Amino acid sequence: MKRFGFHNLGRHALATFLMDERENPAVVQAIMRHAKMDMTLYYSHSSKRAKRAAIENYARRIAPESVRVQMRVQETIQ
Repeated sequence: MKRFGFHNLGRHALATFLMDERENPAVVQAIMRHAKMDMTLYYSHSSKRAKRAAIENYARRIAPESVRVQMRVQETIQ
């Protein structure tokens, strides 16, 4: 069984918080004192809010407004 404690919880929470606040990943890496970026990405977890914002940002860039409105209407129906 993997060991779990405040150290792990705190590091994951800090990395996730900083990434959700759109902090530069290189800065998060430095704060976390990781030698490699993949470790920083391992410690950070995307929140539902961050995932939703990323999808909406992408949709704004590729779809005209009329399509986005239609997508919102369909979401409210479901």
